[in-house]
Amino acid sequence: MRPASVVKVYRYEVLGVDIGAQIPEGFITAVAVAEDTLETELGADTVVADTLTGLFRPLIEGEDYILHQSGLWLQLRNTLPTQEGLAVTYINADGEEVGTFDAEQASDAHNADPENNPPPFLELMKGVNHRPGTATWRREMHHVYRVSVSPGVVLSSVELTISQGDPEVGNTFRSTPSATQLEFLKIFGLDDNPTDNMLDASRMYDAGETGGYGTTGPTGTYIVPPTLEPFRAPPPLRDVSDPVNGQPFPLEPGDQNNAIYDEPNDQIRLGSNLYLLSINYRQRFEGFLSTISLGFGGVREGSERVLIDDRELTRGEDYIIDYDIGQVELRDPERWFLDNPDARLRVTFEQKPLFQLGRPATRSGPPVSSISSASRSPRKRCRHAPSLDSNRAPCSWAASRLG
Repeated sequence: MRPASVVKVYRYEVLGVDIGAQIPEGFITAVAVAEDTLETELGADTVVADTLTGLFRPLIEGEDYILHQSGLWLQLRNTLPTQEGLAVTYINADGEEVGTFDAEQASDAHNADPENNPPPFLELMKGVNHRPGTATWRREMHHVYRVSVSPGVVLSSVELTISQGDPEVGNTFRSTPSATQLEFLKIFGLDDNPTDNMLDASRMYDAGETGGYGTTGPTGTYIVPPTLEPFRAPPPLRDVSDPVNGQPFPLEPGDQNNAIYDEPNDQIRLGSNLYLLSINYRQRFEGFLSTISLGFGGVREGSERVLIDDRELTRGEDYIIDYDIGQVELRDPERWFLDNPDARLRVTFEQKPLFQLGRPATRSGPPVSSISSASRSPRKRCRHAPSLDSNRAPCSWAASRLG
């Protein structure tokens, strides 16, 4: 149910504090619980629960996360590691507390007299065993795809092609039972115009332009399909001259990517790429481009190549790179762009297996960047920029539904 109060957000962290030791400053002790009702393969309902007990750090809105103005979802500023959790508490529209709303006060009372004061309870949004079949899995938004984490994307310039494999091969459409060819873009509800084969503006979300939070929260541009599991359950077709109009496209079993939504084995799920999203866009910058976000952290050391036009740059002399956060900084951008503002910057790199099965990727600089990746391969190749596959959200864990 929609929150009617501020939403307090807490991050579960493992600090190695011994039982009975003093609670670190800035943390509370709490119990976070989540429950969900799942349908088994036999069609029966089963209730699953997940619990985290320990130290939680209160997060700051605008610095650590943003809460959408609807109150129905939030977005973290940084990726949440696998071994950490996320919990919330708020008062819903019926006036009922979800979790212990005064969690800090309840934690202080519990720590002072644990025998007579129970710990506060929080609503768990992401547990340390977060995967399909757990109580928190459906609380993550698995249908949000990041275009860029940096502001300045020109929304009218964003072009999207969905394919199985290399889009140049042409595997970008399927035919209805009546032999009407429809692009994947339309099948998955990202293009309602029957003639232009272009990404609809309504399917893009720009945090900088549409947030209105009055804070310095996360920025970026994202693509949001109209259904929660678009690559398995697409939305009803619209404005299609075919008997299937008004119904979801009848995907063949081989065109349904069930593993990214259902597979509990992390290794298999993260490697189950079927569809490739290739994106071209323009991005505005103030002054000279000096810092390039690769879109992903965990870059394999020494795997990057940085090129401006056809010249390869030298690490330490021409640029520095932060492998953990995936960021390249040019040491003298004016040298490259002052007399050649249309110079093309390209970065190729590989990610560590911690985040994905080793995937080389590339990013292009001004004036145009694009995003793509290959599919069905544990070692994916990206031609122009960090990839958007049909198995990952904007960050490893970035957005959660509250309603």
